[in-house]
Amino acid sequence: MKKTLIAAFFAGAVLSGSAAEIDINGSFTGNGFGGKGFNWYTNSYLKPKVTRHQMNGGIAIEIKSMNGKDGQVYSGPIPGKAGDVFTLSVMAKGSGEGRLELMLYDKNKRYTGTLKSVVFKVSKEMVKYTKEFTVPAQSGKETAFVRVAFTTLKGGEIYYQNAKLDKK
Repeated sequence: MKKTLIAAFFAGAVLSGSAAEIDINGSFTGNGFGGKGFNWYTNSYLKPKVTRHQMNGGIAIEIKSMNGKDGQVYSGPIPGKAGDVFTLSVMAKGSGEGRLELMLYDKNKRYTGTLKSVVFKVSKEMVKYTKEFTVPAQSGKETAFVRVAFTTLKGGEIYYQNAKLDKK
């Protein structure tokens, strides 16, 4: 009995430290934008050109900045609070520069800030980009959920594929 409890405790301790993948539809399947089948949204202020393409046996989402503004798509809401640690990864190629982001919102769906990766220059070859984000405590603003965002900086045209979000 003692050996069983010790083994069960040890296994639980190891598993609790591991990351759990969150379904963000990182394969970009489904129809439309912002609907049940496709929970990704375009930024209506930035008005990027966003299209999907068959690529490397899957779907890539192309974000092209337009009118001298950055281009961006973002995911549906994901539960998150201060202290949560998320790791975002995605494959990308194209031209220009991009950035991975985690947007923060309170329980009333008010935007409270954005955590950003360093700007990266993409190449013609698919490269994996990864960023770990820790949701900060914000004075007077309690984070209730987050959204993943992929940004293409002014003048860029980037194909994003195989997005993945893990939570520790």
